[in-house]
Amino acid sequence: MTDVIVVVNAGSSSLKFGLYAAGSDTAEPLVTGKVTGIGRRPVLDARVEGDGVAATTPLNDIPIDATHEWITAQLLGRLANGYTRYKPVAAEHRVVHGGREFDAPIIIDATVRGKLEGFTPLAPLHQPHNIAVVDAITKVMPELPQVACFDTSFHRTQPRLAQLFALPRTLSDDGIIRYGFHGLSYGHL
Repeated sequence: MTDVIVVVNAGSSSLKFGLYAAGSDTAEPLVTGKVTGIGRRPVLDARVEGDGVAATTPLNDIPIDATHEWITAQLLGRLANGYTRYKPVAAEHRVVHGGREFDAPIIIDATVRGKLEGFTPLAPLHQPHNIAVVDAITKVMPELPQVACFDTSFHRTQPRLAQLFALPRTLSDDGIIRYGFHGLSYGHL
């Protein structure tokens, strides 16, 4: 059995995932996949690397109104029951907003999860889905450590002046600043 890190990217209507060998020096995933059409007609595309196995499967057993949380729980169940050669040892999440507080990856506990939910007004189309996937993994695998990596973290290193809008300073002090997004991509380059 191979220990794997489950990497998850929950978008507004999609869920992308990969399984990576824990402790490996290679960046190549063992399994990749995505569920698109969440909220309409979900479709699963998955590939088991090295086996040449690929599947595009309509998830007919998933209701049209299925949530990210429900779909995550189903995928984890399928992983546990169908791919016994992989054992999740951690989960990593792309989280859109880390607010002013989070500028580096952090282990998600109840306090961090609560703070992430507090950033929902700053990213209302994505943050709830990011949190829903965290919650789903917590319910299915409560002992699995989970880590949040933030789209906003790369840009937190900008000088304060670059973060400010031409607004009253009280609004900036309340968190209305230029956060910058897609920081995981910038940080990866």
